Amino acid sequence: MGAPALAYGDAPLSAFELDFYDEGERRREPLGRAWDTRFEAGDPVRTFNWAKDTESFAGWYYSVTAGGHVGYESWLERDRLILMDRDPEIIGIASQPFWLHWREGKRLRRHAPDYFVRLADGRGRVVDVRAGDRMDEATAELFAGTRVACRAVGWEFSHVGVPDPVLMGQCPVAVALSQEPVRPPHRCRRAAAGHLRGAD
Repeated sequence: MGAPALAYGDAPLSAFELDFYDEGERRREPLGRAWDTRFEAGDPVRTFNWAKDTESFAGWYYSVTAGGHVGYESWLERDRLILMDRDPEIIGIASQPFWLHWREGKRLRRHAPDYFVRLADGRGRVVDVRAGDRMDEATAELFAGTRVACRAVGWEFSHVGVPDPVLMGQCPVAVALSQEPVRPPHRCRRAAAGHLRGAD
């Protein structure tokens, strides 16, 4: 697994591009120009899969930190979202915040991280959620490229897996949701479908 090739210049700030929503407008900018965008306030760049009988379990979680609903695509993402919402170091959360584009040799790569969080000291943190037994070489390469981009602008990159069940058992919200799965209200599904149709 090689390091991402610097396709657009001699530094990651120009080698990577971000594709994101900013105040409802779709933008694509070099990392060095867009890194200070408030991604924690933006809309998701990917649609959530609401279809039945799929491996994913998409839904909306009301985040006190975000002051609104934040999407998730699996039980694991939901659990991690609950924990982030209780973390006093985190003051903002958004899911599927942007597409990160770069070139690796002759290959064009892109990755949409699971979450972007804003820390109390102003720094950003990109969070990818994937259980250890679900990691493969392709995913590891995407995470490696994302880590390079994050390091270039002073963001943290965090790959997290299955949380400690004892820790989750001590979280009242997690216990309640595990007993009665929560799907997004119809109005949220309609709004998401209307806003995100064709966003990919």
